[in-house]
Amino acid sequence: MNIVIPFRNTCGTDELDMCIKLIKKNLKINYDNIYIIGDEVNQFKDSVINIVVNEQKYNKWLDSNFLVKTYIETIGNPFILFNDDFFLTENIDTIPCYYFDTLQNRSLTTYIINEKINKLRLSTYGLNIDSFLKRFGNFENYEVHIPMIIDYPSVMYEAIEQCNVNDCPALKRSMYIKLCEEKNFSNTIVEIKHDVKFNEPLRVMQYPFFSLTDRAEFDVFRDTLEEIAKQ
Repeated sequence: MNIVIPFRNTCGTDELDMCIKLIKKNLKINYDNIYIIGDEVNQFKDSVINIVVNEQKYNKWLDSNFLVKTYIETIGNPFILFNDDFFLTENIDTIPCYYFDTLQNRSLTTYIINEKINKLRLSTYGLNIDSFLKRFGNFENYEVHIPMIIDYPSVMYEAIEQCNVNDCPALKRSMYIKLCEEKNFSNTIVEIKHDVKFNEPLRVMQYPFFSLTDRAEFDVFRDTLEEIAKQ
């Protein structure tokens, strides 16, 4: 099983560097290779495989989907899907499959706590989920910003194909689970979990999974994450 990180260099590689440091330190699951797919990166030498994809889609959600599809078309092996701002803050030997709430309820509460991106994110996210609900119905939302095991790459490809018009990652993840449940998806849904993505009022790091909204937040937590990587 590989690790796949879609990556576009919009504000440097510091978060990606930290993501990979913490994968190497704290991920105790056997994996084959780390694939960075998207923009070219040079600092990792032989420790990662970089698939450069110059073509880009017009928003980050569609582009992320496009990069995941490119990996599936090019490599095709089962993989663990990361974002470049997913940080493993403790040792883990398994990756759970949590869900947040229903898609409809998630669309009503998304990022309401973070006023600086509230209007933009709620408008795009809510509209996308409304159209998704009309097409596929209301089921669990799996956007909890943790790594996700993709046992069936062809099913993920199908999920992206079915919800790939201005859609956000929650829909890709949720459709994948729905399709996999019909194929006896191997992960067990243990419990509902709140998202691990950092939000400003709490300013608390999460364990063992942690994610961030923007580069300014990474700068706040950089030293703590560096210490974790060195332990």
